[in-house]
Amino acid sequence: MMKKILAAKKDVVNISIEGVKVNGEFLPGSKPFIEDKFGRKMPIPSTNVVLNDSEVLLMGDVSSKSFDARYFGIIEKAQIKSVIHPILIW
Repeated sequence: MMKKILAAKKDVVNISIEGVKVNGEFLPGSKPFIEDKFGRKMPIPSTNVVLNDSEVLLMGDVSSKSFDARYFGIIEKAQIKSVIHPILIW
């Protein structure tokens, strides 16, 4: 998966059925879907935390249909395998 880090050390993150807040501000398009397109319930973690040094919030910023922290929650930095750098921007 390719996601952006939208919150890290000392950021306050709240994940709920209404969407994802970082430091009190809702992220645009972050309201989770209750079910997938096949009618299966989606996991929505209820989270209200201050991130520590080793935690990050990963979110997609292109589509409101992204599978991201809305469903899998906060992750450890150690789980990140690589960093993607753009080679062409237009």
